[in-house]
Amino acid sequence: MPKMMIPPFEAFEKPEFHIGGDPDLVWETSATWTSFNDTAEEIIAELHGLPIDEFRGTEGEYYSAQVKRN
Repeated sequence: MPKMMIPPFEAFEKPEFHIGGDPDLVWETSATWTSFNDTAEEIIAELHGLPIDEFRGTEGEYYSAQVKRN
């Protein structure tokens, strides 16, 4: 017997998006992830600023290739 087809995604959309639970906890979680993002961006900027030509050995070659690729 063939599998039933699922209706298109639009059939499941609601007119309003709602996140249940404690509103303060939702905002706190959002603030935590925003802070994480800001910190990650700072670290990325620092890593891109490293003098990769001074790295030696296979680890240095791998890191250099990754930085140059991105």
